[in-house]
Amino acid sequence: NAAREVALVQGGGGLAASRKFFEMPGSDGNLGKLGAYDVDTMEEVWNYQQRASFHTGPISTAGNLVFVGDLDRRFRAFDVGSGEILWERDLFTPEAKEAQRRHAKNGLSSATPYIKNGVIYVHFAHMGTAALKLESGEMIWEQKIVYKPVHGTGSSPVLIGDLLVFHADGTEDPLLVALEAK
Repeated sequence: NAAREVALVQGGGGLAASRKFFEMPGSDGNLGKLGAYDVDTMEEVWNYQQRASFHTGPISTAGNLVFVGDLDRRFRAFDVGSGEILWERDLFTPEAKEAQRRHAKNGLSSATPYIKNGVIYVHFAHMGTAALKLESGEMIWEQKIVYKPVHGTGSSPVLIGDLLVFHADGTEDPLLVALEAK
């Protein structure tokens, strides 16, 4: 997993390592697929495919929305019933040198988002943390904690009272971060 340059273009985010990704059979070169299945029949209802692999764990709501982030630092909201993209937002576009500071096995969007009271909280390691309006993707706030990551985003943020808590797994002075979630 030797370091390599990261292309900062659509479909070229990636990791700063020589990690191999394999396209799905029959996908015409796509690495990422999000799909919905009928739980009674296990038949696919819809799917969305793209070149960049998905890295966050998808998270769904009782309001029939599902959210997922990808290797290109793009975050999307989908309608659960149809698969229609309701909104999308590019987050935390890094400088070329900064994009290369991550672990070979974790992308910037590895953390699963956290949802509460109409807000979705996303954490992209040392690139930044943000709160977005659930229904529109509008940015409420964003915050960047500067540190030199070791393993990328190895855990997901959690709300404790009014604080959004996550770890910063840095090479020097690792820390636990608590941001006001308002």
